[in-house]
Amino acid sequence: MKKLLTCVGLLVALGLTAQTPKIELGIELSTENIEGSGLLKDAGTNFYDRIVRDRSNFSMGITAKLLSNSSSFSFRSGLLYAQKDITSFKECGFCHTLFNALIVPEYRRVEQRYLSVPFLIRYEPKQSRLSPIAEVGLYNHFLVSDGQLNQNRSAYMEASFALGASYKLNNTLRAELKYNYRASLSTVYSGEVVRYHYSDSEPNRLRTNAFQLGFLYSL
Repeated sequence: MKKLLTCVGLLVALGLTAQTPKIELGIELSTENIEGSGLLKDAGTNFYDRIVRDRSNFSMGITAKLLSNSSSFSFRSGLLYAQKDITSFKECGFCHTLFNALIVPEYRRVEQRYLSVPFLIRYEPKQSRLSPIAEVGLYNHFLVSDGQLNQNRSAYMEASFALGASYKLNNTLRAELKYNYRASLSTVYSGEVVRYHYSDSEPNRLRTNAFQLGFLYSL
C-alpha cells in the first residue's frame, strides 16, 4: 500500500512538472479526535502505563499544492505542528486484586507534540467556484516531545483519506473544508503492549477523525 501510494505520487508529481505546474500555498487548521487506548508495560517494573485518548487535539501549519492547468489531479504536502495529548495513569499488573483496588490512580496529562508531513494525491475538478475534493495518501509524524512518557517512537506513519469541498473566494484565494480519516500503519510506542482476549484495545492502533479548514493562495 505504502509503495503503491509513493509510486503514484511520484508519477503525479512528474506529470505535473512536465506540464509547467501552478503552485498554491496555504494554511490549514484541523480539530482531531483520536481513538486508540490501552496498556503499555513499564519496563523493569510491575506497572503499566494506561493510555486514555480522551483529549481534544489539533494540528496547524502550512501546505503547498502542485497542480497543472490541464489535470484535475494534484500533489499536496506541507509542514504541520500537531498536538496529540493523552491522559495516562499507572496500573499494577501483578498486584493482588484487593491491593490493586486500594491504589488511587494518579491521572496526568501527557503532552505529545509532533511535526507532521503529509504526502497526498488530490482530485478536484477544474475550476468551478464550488468544487468537491478527494484526497488519499500518507502522513509522517516526527516526535518533538513525549511529555516524559518515555515510550514514544521517534516517528510513525498514517494512511489518510479525505472528502470535502473548496470554494473560490476570488481569482487567487480559495477556502476549503474537509473530513479526514487516518489510520496508523506503524507503531507509535516502543513499549510492550498488553492485550486482553475480551478487548481489541490497542494504543498503537490509532484512528483519527479530523475536520480541516484551509485557505489556498494561487501564485
